[in-house]
Amino acid sequence: MTEQKKNAEAALAVHAPPSYITAHGAVGTEKINVATSTPRLVVVQAMSAADIKAEFGEGAMIVRPDNTLAAALGERMTVNPVFRWVSWQKWADVKDSDAVPPIIAETFDAEHVIAKRARSSVFADRREEYGSGQRNLVYRYFESINMIIAVDGGPLDGMVLVTSWRSAGHKHGAKLVRHIDRFGAQGVPIFGHRITLVAQLEPNKAGQTYMVIIPRHDTLRPWTGEDRIERLTEMHDRFKSLNAIMTASE
Repeated sequence: MTEQKKNAEAALAVHAPPSYITAHGAVGTEKINVATSTPRLVVVQAMSAADIKAEFGEGAMIVRPDNTLAAALGERMTVNPVFRWVSWQKWADVKDSDAVPPIIAETFDAEHVIAKRARSSVFADRREEYGSGQRNLVYRYFESINMIIAVDGGPLDGMVLVTSWRSAGHKHGAKLVRHIDRFGAQGVPIFGHRITLVAQLEPNKAGQTYMVIIPRHDTLRPWTGEDRIERLTEMHDRFKSLNAIMTASE
């Protein structure tokens, strides 16, 4: 935990909200973006911060922003898919230190110019160049397959996370969606599956390699345990409602 986060939590402990405020519940927080209000499962990359690589190692799957280890390189973790959606994003160049966060713009509208550029089969349409010389930056457009997942087993059992597949990982996210849809035609809900995740190196269309999360159906125990179904059903309905608010307010 960073010093800044420790100070923030200490301040909240001292200045706890009074009961006349908390009596109203979390009214209005529903508009928080699903993807940014849920802890995110990511893979430590070669270009990740030096302290993160030193602590977890390249290829480890970790939970952000708390920096909790989910699975070391080569280890698998099992999850239940809960809810999925697609978005289209404009990403800053990794060399652009001024771009925080790196996602400059995002849309849920398939007809938006960002979505059209991200889906284009013309390589040049998916890129934009800025500046020149040492400040020559390339911004990119991506389709992102996003999924809410619940960890099934292990030390993080029950933790709710969001993860995404884009660029080099997009084909793996698309394959998972097709798998879910195929069984959906047989009456299996999205949260009825047990999926194993593992990180491995994959090249993108530009020939660059990145660590991506590879999902696979658990062939030994393919279906979610009965004791988890009720909670996952409620969770799916809640994220579906939040996503409807998020997309409607774009």
